[in-house]
Amino acid sequence: MSEEILDFNSLTETKEVEANELPDELSLIKAEKEALETELTALKAQLLAHEEENRATARMNNEISEFKTYFPELDLTEIPEHIWENVRKGANLSASFALHLRKNELERERIDGFNKKNRQLSAGSIISHEDGGYYSRSEVMKMSREQVRAHYDDIVESMRHWN
Repeated sequence: MSEEILDFNSLTETKEVEANELPDELSLIKAEKEALETELTALKAQLLAHEEENRATARMNNEISEFKTYFPELDLTEIPEHIWENVRKGANLSASFALHLRKNELERERIDGFNKKNRQLSAGSIISHEDGGYYSRSEVMKMSREQVRAHYDDIVESMRHWN
């Protein structure tokens, strides 16, 4: 029985020592827990960034594949920088390029319209009458009947510009 008492006494002494050391161990455990939580937060952020990068890469690959389907004759280096800027902002590559082409087409049509209107208002070319062209009122007045018949269409066109 004395052994049992000894064991009990030694056990009590051990528990007192452990109780005194417990706050230090708790502090260490809390510090380790905070460090692990910080590391976990950083790893989650890295994982999210990696997933976002993978989604962006997959999106770009899909858009390039779609672009090559719709515009097989074009090389990606021929795409203007402003279109790439739109794609970086989230716009679709093929749609942005098609819009670019349409805007260019509308601008050409607008310019062609101005040129046509200007040609109609213009006095025309005065360089040569061999292949037709503009005839002034005084030139027509000096022509014979045969010359008027020979150049009739050009004369009618020229008359639009006479005031």
